[in-house]
Amino acid sequence: MEKIRQWAMVLCTAAVTISVVQLAAPEGKTAKAFRCLTSLFFLVCLISPLRTGKTTKDSLDFNDKWEETLSSGQELSEKVDEQILALGLDNLEKKAEEMLNEKGINAEKILMHGHFTQDGGISINSAEIILPLAQKDKADFAQDLIREAFRIPVHLTINEEIP
Repeated sequence: MEKIRQWAMVLCTAAVTISVVQLAAPEGKTAKAFRCLTSLFFLVCLISPLRTGKTTKDSLDFNDKWEETLSSGQELSEKVDEQILALGLDNLEKKAEEMLNEKGINAEKILMHGHFTQDGGISINSAEIILPLAQKDKADFAQDLIREAFRIPVHLTINEEIP
């Protein structure tokens, strides 16, 4: 009976904690992923004693499982953030490539560097552009175009290797 009482206490604590955390959660693009993560966390808390298919006292020992759930939830949140940032930067790289292609400049590689801001947005720190030797005469124009469009520092490299 005590284990069931502990389970109920964990559920109540999880519900209250999740409610408070969701109120303080960032709004914007990461809000949906964050809500999904907190819902998943609550679901894990809810079904954790049933996970083994037993209702023995071992399956209701929440101290270790609570810490495991918190740890795995944090890891999942970090992975989601990494993927969101990578996708955002990838989209910006494609946009920069389109802009250069419209001007007849074919970059070998474009890399955007950025991070999450405190409000959940993505801040672009800088860009790297690698141009082939044949495009060397357009290097300054390409660098200025991306610098002006994204308002970030641009590091430009000319690949002098002949393919």
